[in-house]
Amino acid sequence: MKGPCEPPVTAKEAARSSSTQADKPWRINVGGFTMEFPREVLLQDGLKDTRLAVLFHRFGESLLEDTDGIPFVDADPHYFIWLDVKLGFLKAGWIDDITLFDDCPVKTFYHDLCFAKTTLSITPQNDQGSEA
Repeated sequence: MKGPCEPPVTAKEAARSSSTQADKPWRINVGGFTMEFPREVLLQDGLKDTRLAVLFHRFGESLLEDTDGIPFVDADPHYFIWLDVKLGFLKAGWIDDITLFDDCPVKTFYHDLCFAKTTLSITPQNDQGSEA
């Protein structure tokens, strides 16, 4: 856990530093709401193959940034605030999974999008021959 005087890590700083940087809160701007997000929890089994884990761990440095240089995610901040709390509970061992019990269509949309499984890896593969 970071001390109160230490700023959270940005995507570009995380890309430049060691793997221990993943344990630090990651500051993101979600729909205009700036928050510290515990992205290291997304590295757990069952979560690391989700779209959100791959986006934040493999492509985090490619996200657009706001005027303060903070990675910007164009999404509903209410869902990410809820998710932040749930990931904290998961990290502490208070819950076993991230289950949505809300019928709110906005939360359902983002939850289905973020937690869909992907075949992409968090670790970049040798893409030298690809056109991407």
